[in-house]
Amino acid sequence: MPEKQFAAMTWHLSTHHLTPTQVGELAKRGGVGRVVITHIVPGELKSADKDRYLQEIGRNYVGPAVIADDLDRF
Repeated sequence: MPEKQFAAMTWHLSTHHLTPTQVGELAKRGGVGRVVITHIVPGELKSADKDRYLQEIGRNYVGPAVIADDLDRF
């Protein structure tokens, strides 16, 4: 990826997306009953990556959390 494009992507991801830790913090502050992740960067994750992502959310949020797949219903 060209350096200019990489810089733009880095800016976009850091200003328009949350880390798993930030998701957990926001869910805790918001007092939500469940977290459903519907838009993940870099896209499709392997099972181990999903587990790690959910563990990071769980550091701050103790409720149920799930990473949704296409066509899931909640």
